Amino acid sequence: MEIFPVDPPFALQVEPTEGCSLACAFCGIASIRENGACAETMEHGKNSAPYRFMEVDTVKRLAKEVKRLKWNPRWEFAMHGEPTMNPHLHEMIAVTRRILPKAHLQVTTNGSALMTNEKIQALFDAGLNLLALDDYKHAKFIPRIRTIFQEGPITSKHGDVPVYEYPEQKEGNPHKRQVKPRISIIHDISENDSGNHQLTNQGGNSLAALKEPLKRRCAKPFREFSVRWDGNVALCCDDWKGEYKIGNVLELGLDEIWMHPRFEAARRRLYHRDRNFGPCTGCNVLTKRDGLLPDKLGKGNMRKPTEVSEKHIQRALRGRVFTIKLLKNGEPA
Repeated sequence: MEIFPVDPPFALQVEPTEGCSLACAFCGIASIRENGACAETMEHGKNSAPYRFMEVDTVKRLAKEVKRLKWNPRWEFAMHGEPTMNPHLHEMIAVTRRILPKAHLQVTTNGSALMTNEKIQALFDAGLNLLALDDYKHAKFIPRIRTIFQEGPITSKHGDVPVYEYPEQKEGNPHKRQVKPRISIIHDISENDSGNHQLTNQGGNSLAALKEPLKRRCAKPFREFSVRWDGNVALCCDDWKGEYKIGNVLELGLDEIWMHPRFEAARRRLYHRDRNFGPCTGCNVLTKRDGLLPDKLGKGNMRKPTEVSEKHIQRALRGRVFTIKLLKNGEPA
């Protein structure tokens, strides 16, 4: 099957932790953890343990692969859990910074494991560019962290690290790369009606799935490469269960996965405004500038799905998902 030469991913999403210190009702974590949250009543649970942690060596391999391929993605440590629960997160930042001195490194967190100046400072000392703090009001973590900032500034080699409120202050946009380190406090996603952080159904894994698939393109598989804690790669970050399986970064090169026939097959469907397959069927996520596909200038043209590409989709959806929903004791639900 002919593979369209899509541009390297703009964003590399890395999952230090699967499982969260919270159980927000609007979060897709409920699809992989039994946590007591309820999307219908918007009642939050206590947490979404147990935790599964990515190893530092996996991040090291990712960084070496990015260097080999001369990619320049924005790194975001987050995905399906609370990244700061991983006790080696600062080592992951440090090893990535050593291998890729100019990479943009971001941690998106609810702040639950960052309740001291020293813990926040350690991330910036390791080479972090952006600390994005999700201010979930029901959790009350961020007000406590604000008191830390009042006691004294976080510093970096560039000087004091500024703190922004987003979306009120555009300088705090977590999707914009900047060389100088910064902290962005992102207002509660359940109340946001502007900016880049707004509530979606996360592929139907949080709020109710759509009854009919959208007839609209999605840019995520063209621009984002999402690596789970164990190295597995599914179609995108909103495929919480890992229903659409592509490969594992511990077994294949990043370029082999990015240009894999299973990615190509899904991209063809999405390019031609067909979401009626796998995790895309009930998804209401709308992506920015999805008219500029399949290349970043929107000048290319992707072939329509064929019998061969459809077989690749069937293979990607076949068999056990990457993540089985777990109970509190770690047993399958």
